[in-house]
Amino acid sequence: MSTDETIISPAAPQPDRAEAVRSEQNRAAQDRATRRFNAITVTLIAIVTLLSAIAAFLQNDASNRQSSAVRDVQRYAAAQLSAALQSQQALNFDATVQRDWLNLAYERSLLLDSGAEADAVRAEHLAELMRLTTGFSPMLQEPYLNDPLEGVIDLPRYYADQEYEPTYWEQRREAAALINEAWNKKAATYVTVLTLFAVALFLFGIAATIGGTLRGAFVVLGVFIAIGATAWMTSTLLAPVKVRPEQAMQALARGRVDLYRAEFLRGWREKAEALKYYQSSIDQLDEALKIDPAYPAALSERASAYVQTGEQRLWDREDAAPLLQYAIDDYRAAIEQGDESIYALWNLGWAYFLLGDQPESLRYTDRALEQAPQQIGLYLNRALALRAMGQVDEAFATVQEAYERAIDQPTSSSNFYFHATIFDITQQLRAFPNDDLQKLLKDVKEKYVSLRYRKGQRIEPTGCEITAVAFFQGLNENNELIDPAEKFVASTETVYMGFDYTNLPVGGEIEAVVYLFDKEDETLTVQERLGLEPIGTGYIRITSPFIKAGGLSSGSYRVDIHINGEYLASGEFTVE
Repeated sequence: MSTDETIISPAAPQPDRAEAVRSEQNRAAQDRATRRFNAITVTLIAIVTLLSAIAAFLQNDASNRQSSAVRDVQRYAAAQLSAALQSQQALNFDATVQRDWLNLAYERSLLLDSGAEADAVRAEHLAELMRLTTGFSPMLQEPYLNDPLEGVIDLPRYYADQEYEPTYWEQRREAAALINEAWNKKAATYVTVLTLFAVALFLFGIAATIGGTLRGAFVVLGVFIAIGATAWMTSTLLAPVKVRPEQAMQALARGRVDLYRAEFLRGWREKAEALKYYQSSIDQLDEALKIDPAYPAALSERASAYVQTGEQRLWDREDAAPLLQYAIDDYRAAIEQGDESIYALWNLGWAYFLLGDQPESLRYTDRALEQAPQQIGLYLNRALALRAMGQVDEAFATVQEAYERAIDQPTSSSNFYFHATIFDITQQLRAFPNDDLQKLLKDVKEKYVSLRYRKGQRIEPTGCEITAVAFFQGLNENNELIDPAEKFVASTETVYMGFDYTNLPVGGEIEAVVYLFDKEDETLTVQERLGLEPIGTGYIRITSPFIKAGGLSSGSYRVDIHINGEYLASGEFTVE
């Protein structure tokens, strides 16, 4: 190559200005999108932070209200306990004063009956003491006793009135517990909402620090969580907290007072008066439910009034179906309002039993047993329903199961339910005699005596027979029964029950269970060893345990004779 030759290089390519512009525009657009995305993210973070602050405020407010409700529950529980204790103390004290007053009245009546002038003066002194005694007890004052000398104490009203304060405070406590539960649920919900907001903020934070399309997914997910949490928080905020009206609780307490009074009167067989107060109780509970239709306790109380009224009409062989259906409707409504206690199911099963719908009775009784398999009364109710369905063997087996469970339980609880079943079967038999039911009653009575008086010993046939029973007014000088009677005058101190027997076991024990108005009066029941010949006549004394208290109470008595627990005979008498 000569020096004259020139080397010419190819020209470098010139940049494409249009491409550069587009690239710059893309970068600018991306920057704007990033700024816009970040702005949206920051805005979302700010909104969720604000919502979190609101949730925190609501949670704190709910916690404070819940704490206040807890204090109310404790305060009302203390008031309920105090009212119950004061009521019991008042009952015990008033019963003591009543006994003193009755003793004075009894002594005064004996002095007045003598006709002697000196006794008349002494009777006037006792009258003054009676007037003074009435000042120690509200039971012996208006409205329970009008005349301190000749008046009769209105015990049903007195005992019923003692129910008001404990019942009222019980309802206040339960109402406060519902408020506590509602605010506790709200507070827990707000805590969960705060957690969800924290998750949403975390997702927004991640989205603000990473690039690519994934950050959009984080934002969308966070938005959905925030929206859901906000909706949940709003619905929780708007959910009402049930506050039971004061007037409804007062009406329920009055209804229970009248219901208790009716039960007392019914126990005394004052049916007309009892039905009047059952209706008064229903009216009071109607008022409570008018104020608060969703009041489970009022529904259950009204159902109880309907059941007892219907039960009485059924035993009187009158039409009870409408009342029992009202009771069933109320119990079912109470259950729907949240009262799923064994007592609601138990009583509903009993209402169906009285109505004659035994499959439904068994269904609800079995549901209650699922909750409380140790409850003796449910097994006994189940036995009655099985017997009514014609399943007699199953009924006896169920009574046996109740008995075996009762042996391992506190005696007082077992006694109560066996005693209540004896009462129920007795009422049924008075209205609707039935051989199978009579046999079932014998079985229940023997198991009751085994539990109550024989420490759970099994009852075996003794071979003994009671061939005759009768009641007498006294004994002659040869210790022989005299003056047979079925009706005894008021103030009778002792009634003698004579019985002819054969095959009395050596060292046999008699349990003479005494019932007043079909309910056992344990102060009168006789339990003693018999030192008698295998065949002959024996007697027992039925005596008032209270000295100078006017003798045996007026009413209808029944005495069941058991030998070594085996139920053998029964007799009835009346004290005017």
